[in-house]
Amino acid sequence: MNNKIIALIPARGGSKGVIRKNIREVGGQPLIAYTIKAALEVFPVEDIIVSTDDIDIAEVASSYGVKVPFLRPDEFAQDTSSDQQVIDHLLTWFESKQVSVDGIVYLRPTTPFKTPEILKSAVDMLKAGDYACIRSVTPCEGANHPYWMFKQNSTGCTLDAFIDGININNYYQRQLLPDAYRLNGVCDGINVKAYRENNQLWASPIGMLKVDEEHSLDIDTELDLEYFELILSRSRSNDNVE
Repeated sequence: MNNKIIALIPARGGSKGVIRKNIREVGGQPLIAYTIKAALEVFPVEDIIVSTDDIDIAEVASSYGVKVPFLRPDEFAQDTSSDQQVIDHLLTWFESKQVSVDGIVYLRPTTPFKTPEILKSAVDMLKAGDYACIRSVTPCEGANHPYWMFKQNSTGCTLDAFIDGININNYYQRQLLPDAYRLNGVCDGINVKAYRENNQLWASPIGMLKVDEEHSLDIDTELDLEYFELILSRSRSNDNVE
């Protein structure tokens, strides 16, 4: 792979769980600012693009020094819009400018604890060219492990193991559970050549980018925002003590 790797920050305006989530002020700055600042530590400013349908989000993002070269069409900014539609729109825009893009690092602003080190790891993995895509994941432990999950039986009255064929009696201790990972949305990567060849965004082989629980918070509810604010306030308190 060549070295034209773009940081893409998708930020639509119509979030439902938390209204105006991407520009909601938390810890003295809009939520999207945390992702922008991490990206600016790793990427040249000309290689960071915010894709939004919302003029207010565009103005906030621009005030932090990054590019918002277009407003994404409404048809690609719905609740049902996919990552693939957002990425296809970006690639089509670059093609119209006759610019070739080799890789995309996809940075959702709803995961504000991403660090420059995480982003650098994704870039290095893309440059190596060994993967069709990169997915950031966090270990599933204890009650969050899929072997300890159930689904409602078709009768509607009883529970079955969520994964067919798994006997949960064989995994009665946490230490017996095999390694499992959940997607966290912190930092994903797309090898554009592989994407074009497979016509599938998250094709194999998938590179695993491990991110610990501490940096995997995903803002989806008001409670998540309160938790984020609490962590920030504690961090500021610790800094003042030091």
